Amino acid sequence: MSVLSEGVPVPVAQLEPVSGLPVAFGKLPAVVVFLRDLHGTSARVAIGRFEVVRQKLGAAGIQAAIVTRTSLEYARDYVPRHHVLIPLVADVDGDIRKQFGLGTDPVYTGSLLALRPSTLRSWFEGWGLGRDPAVPNGDLGGEFVVDRTGRVVYSRGFKGALDLPDIDKLVDIVMR
Repeated sequence: MSVLSEGVPVPVAQLEPVSGLPVAFGKLPAVVVFLRDLHGTSARVAIGRFEVVRQKLGAAGIQAAIVTRTSLEYARDYVPRHHVLIPLVADVDGDIRKQFGLGTDPVYTGSLLALRPSTLRSWFEGWGLGRDPAVPNGDLGGEFVVDRTGRVVYSRGFKGALDLPDIDKLVDIVMR
């Protein structure tokens, strides 16, 4: 499975968040970030950086959304507790991330890469308090910019569980 490449139409018509307005592809440009989960520090950092540019994107008529593999209950609790204003989509069964071609971290599939110090941290983070037990470990994130015709103009699948979205780069691409 490979990440959606540039020029390819987005495989879903609309994303339905647990909070905020739906993100409809093919009408306005959009920035979509897939996070592995919501329980770790890296997710809170990514969401915080995205929140900083949320108003700038909205003022320019650009949609934004975060998609994460979590249960609806966990997402509905997370949004007000962490004051998340960007539309947050709960990809309960992982279908949305699969349609965007995002993979699984080899750390969680029995690879010897699990012995690297950089990947051990993500493995232990998966055991952290507050983690949604309904979500399997191992989903990788990614970042996408979609134009107003519903086609991908930029995509990057994360290589490891600790990769973070490059929010500044996404804003630069979508504002062109």
